[in-house]
Amino acid sequence: MRLPIRLLLTGALLACTLSLLASGYGKRITYSVDAATTNPAATVTQHGQGVTVVVFKVANLDAGGIFTFVARLDVKGHNVVFSTDATLSATGQSGLTVTFDPATVTLPGALPPETTLVTITLAPGSYSQHRIKTTIKAEPASGHGLGRGPGIKVVIAEGASAADATPEEQILQDVVDGLAPRPEAN
Repeated sequence: MRLPIRLLLTGALLACTLSLLASGYGKRITYSVDAATTNPAATVTQHGQGVTVVVFKVANLDAGGIFTFVARLDVKGHNVVFSTDATLSATGQSGLTVTFDPATVTLPGALPPETTLVTITLAPGSYSQHRIKTTIKAEPASGHGLGRGPGIKVVIAEGASAADATPEEQILQDVVDGLAPRPEAN
């Protein structure tokens, strides 16, 4: 038994439409940091398409301490055609000043992917905690179906690393410290 041509064309059109709709989903911003761009030197771990963690180890949390790195932003997903502006912001611990240069990037941009210089400055005052965290993300203009992605988690941890730890053990400990929930202040 033959199906009418109209039914076949309708089925083909429906399949193409669903394919196009499905290809538009899953677009999101991805983040990466090259450890060579961190100042002072930091441990950077990137989990594929997951969160990027930057851990700065310092002897003391001194007011006015400045930490910098270059963040690279790109867009992953299907059917990424139209550009949109995305504004960078930081959330998390108060007492930090986080600036971006530039503060707004165009995604997807031309090759190479967009970059921004991130500068974190510790605010004056004493710190009762030994670890300060902030998360950096880009907020795309609405209406483009572009997800923010997991962002960059920045941890500034007080205390020198163990002298007898291997580099691999130290990186693992930095990641554990970076992903651990922060203790609540009393």
